[in-house]
Amino acid sequence: MKSHFDTLIRTGLFLLAFLFGATSFANKKVLVLYSTGGHSTAAKSVEEMLKAQPERYDVIRKDFKEELTGFSRWFYDSGYDLISQKANWINKWGVLSKWHHAEKDPLYASERFNADFNQPERIRKYIESVKPDIIITTHFSLADTLASLREEGHFKNIPMAWTHLDMVDNVFFRQIGDQLDMSFLPTKEMADEWAKVIPREKILATGIPIMPKLLEPPADADKDALTRTREARSTIGLSRNVTTVFMMGGSMGALSYDKIITELGATFKANGRKPVQVIAVTGRNEKMAEWLRDWTKSKAFPKNVKLHVEGFVDQVKLRGLQNAADVIVSKPGGLTTFELLTSEKPVIMAEGIGIQEQYNAKFVNDKGAALFFPKTEGIGQAIFDIALGKPELKQSLLRNQKILTENFDLQAIVEWTRDAKVLQPERPPTPILTRMKNAKQVFSVPMCNKVFN
Repeated sequence: MKSHFDTLIRTGLFLLAFLFGATSFANKKVLVLYSTGGHSTAAKSVEEMLKAQPERYDVIRKDFKEELTGFSRWFYDSGYDLISQKANWINKWGVLSKWHHAEKDPLYASERFNADFNQPERIRKYIESVKPDIIITTHFSLADTLASLREEGHFKNIPMAWTHLDMVDNVFFRQIGDQLDMSFLPTKEMADEWAKVIPREKILATGIPIMPKLLEPPADADKDALTRTREARSTIGLSRNVTTVFMMGGSMGALSYDKIITELGATFKANGRKPVQVIAVTGRNEKMAEWLRDWTKSKAFPKNVKLHVEGFVDQVKLRGLQNAADVIVSKPGGLTTFELLTSEKPVIMAEGIGIQEQYNAKFVNDKGAALFFPKTEGIGQAIFDIALGKPELKQSLLRNQKILTENFDLQAIVEWTRDAKVLQPERPPTPILTRMKNAKQVFSVPMCNKVFN
């Protein structure tokens, strides 16, 4: 009898624990959707931040292009890269047309081509199969599609957020932010401008979600910066005491490596500092890596330059290569730009593919945290000045980098995920365009900058 009674007591206690603490048994399922380049890295960053929390999250990180077919799938797989490299004017024209249209028409972004391009029915079916508690996307195009699906009556009970990965502020992006429950924005200044026309509870200034490891102190933080730099050079077989430049063109390897290296060699030679070392990372562009290696054997390659070429590398190795440099030269992708602000190295932003990349470069240039060269001419001299000729320039760049990174608040993404709520189940009654007109806000699209009267 006693044994039976004890069993009943234990069963009752278990049921009470289950009823009153059920939430502790159920992990929150977070779907993180991304595709291509920096969007992929940002998604991985969000995943790592959530998995590092004491709460239990089931994070599903999904490349949404895997659900697409035909031209849409091809575009994300390789089409964007091909167009950007072979006919970048098409890319620029498409972006400017989209932004311009948003500033002329009260229609929301989701009523235009951008949302339908992502084959929303396929995206809807995938989300329904996963049954997430929360959705976060690091790709603006899919954020647009999610807004469209919600307007059609789907996922009205699932909180949705997106990360804005570029320093572009215009009606098109605000339309997306106005329709979803949360926007993670790159800077406080942008968040303050949005808050003038979009409810503040739907906006967080987090900074761009770079990999959490990049914000941690280096393992050898007890050593001085020069010693760390020299040791990093030795690790990859470079001379410890020779000026070293790190160059990268994003996942596409989209940078005029040869022009910059040629000018660099000539500049150092003209200034009496003949030897200079270059680390070139070409991403997934293996053809560029092979070409650079072959180029070093030709007569045209500058004799006073030593070149070390790498293809695609992970974030840990990438940071190790950057640690070996005196100066970093990079294409100004959104995520890349913010990652480099944590490198503790002076940065030069060069060229840039999309219009958005020029905004990123101009932002850090205006903040004094990097130098921006839309063309390659002058980069060689700028590298020499930073590394050897103007120490005050180097210190100024590093000081302003630190000011910008001190405002990063990536933990706010985790805080939102803990208590995420649906704030925008329906389309707002007053279009964002009308609210911006009433606030007399200045738009940022180059072809239609103006203040409404």
